[in-house]
Amino acid sequence: MKIKLVPFLIILLTAVFVTQIFLLSTPAPVTALPPRPTATAVPPPAAPGAKISLLVAGEIAANNWTKVQWQDGEGQWHDVTGWQGELELDGTKTWWVGADLLGSGPFRWIVLAEGEQIGQSATFNLPTTLYETVEITISVSE
Repeated sequence: MKIKLVPFLIILLTAVFVTQIFLLSTPAPVTALPPRPTATAVPPPAAPGAKISLLVAGEIAANNWTKVQWQDGEGQWHDVTGWQGELELDGTKTWWVGADLLGSGPFRWIVLAEGEQIGQSATFNLPTTLYETVEITISVSE
C-alpha cells in the first residue's frame, strides 16, 4: 500500500504547488486609475480682428525701424502707439487690428534707417472685414 500511496502524494503535492504558483502569479485587480498627465490651460481664442502687413522691397539693413501713422482731420500725421518696431529679417512687419478699428483711416507706413526716413507708403485704410489682411509694399533704396 505504501508503494501506491507515494505516486498519489507526488501528484497531489505537484497539483498544490502548481496551484500556489498560479495564484501567486495572478495580478491583483486594479482598484485605482493610472496617473494622468497634468492638464494644461487652453489659451482663450484670439479676439476677432484683422491684420495690416508691410513688405519692404529693396536693400534694407538688418535693424530698420518701421511705424504706422494715422492722419487727423486737420491733415496732421501721428504715430500709432504700439504699431512701431524693427522689420523682420525678411523685410516684413505685421500688426493686428482690433475689430473696433476696421475700415478706419487714413494710415501710412514709414520706414526708417538710423532715424532717417527712407520710405513711406501711400495712404491706406484698415481692413474692412474680420480676418482680412491689407498688404502694403514700400520700395526703398538706402
